[in-house]
Amino acid sequence: DTLEQQALEELVQLILTNQGERLFLPQFGGGARRLLFEGINEATATMSRTMITQAIQQWLPGRVILNQLNVTVNDTTIEIDLKYQVAGSDQIRQAIFQRSAPSV
Repeated sequence: DTLEQQALEELVQLILTNQGERLFLPQFGGGARRLLFEGINEATATMSRTMITQAIQQWLPGRVILNQLNVTVNDTTIEIDLKYQVAGSDQIRQAIFQRSAPSV
């Protein structure tokens, strides 16, 4: 694994882990997976943006530098778009997480 791959894996793990899921690290997690069970609206997007930003700052300082975080809601879809740098690198990378509400 390269440093960039490791940073991406850590970022994905952080974002998809719910707080309270890790026994010895109950505050660890960005909570994006919880969005599968939340209603999709602008309040959800704002809350997600705040939780993910705080999680990255708390758990990946010195590893990942967050350049931009957008959480957008479109009808039944929520998208998390991260632009970040691996510490020590000038290259800006992007990770996109997308979720659509289950059809009823």
